[in-house]
Amino acid sequence: MPVDRTDRAARGGDAVSEREDIVRADELCVRFGSRTALDRLTMRVPQGAIIGLVGPNGAGKTTLLRVLATALVPSSGSALVAGFDPVRRPREVRRRVGYLPDFMGLYQDMRVDEYLRFFADAYGLDAEKRRAYVDRALRMTGLADRAGSFIEELSLGMRSRVAFARALAGDPELLLLDEPLSGLDPFARTDFIETLRGLCAEGKSVLVSSHQLADLERACDSVVLMDRGRVVETGQQEPDRGALYELVASGAGGDTAERLRAIAGVARAEALPRRADAFEVELAAGTEPPAALRAIVLAGADVSVWKPRETSLEDRLRRAVEEEGHK
Repeated sequence: MPVDRTDRAARGGDAVSEREDIVRADELCVRFGSRTALDRLTMRVPQGAIIGLVGPNGAGKTTLLRVLATALVPSSGSALVAGFDPVRRPREVRRRVGYLPDFMGLYQDMRVDEYLRFFADAYGLDAEKRRAYVDRALRMTGLADRAGSFIEELSLGMRSRVAFARALAGDPELLLLDEPLSGLDPFARTDFIETLRGLCAEGKSVLVSSHQLADLERACDSVVLMDRGRVVETGQQEPDRGALYELVASGAGGDTAERLRAIAGVARAEALPRRADAFEVELAAGTEPPAALRAIVLAGADVSVWKPRETSLEDRLRRAVEEEGHK
């Protein structure tokens, strides 16, 4: 869908730059009585990117997506979606957004193709565009052979595909996807990731929330880590920290982790869950690993394993949430 930025501003929309972010959120707050769901959240989503939202339950991911999809009015702060304010210009936002909520809300007594035609009509597509959308959505989601099936006959994974196909109606610029991988088997998740990448190659943007962290690592250009309504970390790669090592050691006493933390050059040391003598050791920035290992041995540890440890998205999330809780 071509976008005329100049015409958008001329029709009373918000002023936009020539190459704007598809989403801008500034100091967004959402309160439900005494509970704060979003706490002065600020973030950006670049055009043509797949951005993942990661966080524990209650972090505010669904609330953020609902605000951007015009389903919820924020208590304060502001947002722009495709250059429009979702509070002041909700219809303009809805025309440009494909929203997949965490609760699918499918019409069980409709056939799959009938359901998609229904939403194509809701977007005002003419007969030719409606047919093109339905055919493409069925093909992209692997539902072409189930087009005539009633939705109530489908498995949970197939229903998830139908809901995603619905989100493609109207050829949206931005997809807001809340737990779209739920119910999908590993092969279907891989296909889904490839579909998202293909859509981004066409110029579309994706903001996706999921607890399937390994899949998000494969799919996303960048991730936004959230906790208690705030952004606690962003970025594609591990932030600038010291090297991370896995240590297996005995002989340093029962308080090994505490003794490791006292060693010069060790920024953090935590026990790993799988065995009593295994630890994750983060070195302070600028510390040479051989020097750190030498100091650990001199402290009395009998080291059997010392190797670089790859940081997963789960590790990053756990650490970010722990650090946020200590503030």
